[in-house]
Amino acid sequence: MTTFIRQIFGFAGCFLLLSHLCAYVLRRYKERAFYRWTVIALPLFLLVLPVGVFTVAEYMRGIVGELSMITLFIMGAVLWHRLGGKRLIDSNSLRFLQIAVITGGILLYPMTLGVTMMDPYRFGYLRGVAPLLMILIALGAWGIKRRAAAFVIILTLLLFHLRIMESTNLWDYCLDPFLFLYFCVSLLFTKYIL
Repeated sequence: MTTFIRQIFGFAGCFLLLSHLCAYVLRRYKERAFYRWTVIALPLFLLVLPVGVFTVAEYMRGIVGELSMITLFIMGAVLWHRLGGKRLIDSNSLRFLQIAVITGGILLYPMTLGVTMMDPYRFGYLRGVAPLLMILIALGAWGIKRRAAAFVIILTLLLFHLRIMESTNLWDYCLDPFLFLYFCVSLLFTKYIL
């Protein structure tokens, strides 16, 4: 994939983060006409705003890094719903993704940091093991009628094979520390995810 396409996905992650922040700050004005435009236009303006040598988007990408495809899909779907669109990911599918991401993070992050002799992160580079596991998880989601979760997982797998992101590791497409921590906190402190 070209560098331009990869840059767009990185920019999309920054845009979605700022849009959710704007939506949260302006939530009491949700019924007003300017709400939708502000939640879209203000982050776009801020991201291209130069601060010193770099734009705000470049600073954000330096701090946050690349967000996973699953994070982008979830944030995009939730933003769409907040702006008045139809719910794209139902709460049961979102709960399924939450459990899958938390389980993956609990298994992946400590082992990758050397807690055990095995490094599951390296399986993300292999063509057979990790994609097969993701297909099985998607089939499991489909089997228990979490169709939106299955669609998100399969679409993530497709984008991995197209090499949309700079990373060549499947786990980077599936989870990131931002999503893992958000889902852990939402599991502990809230009844609802989003």
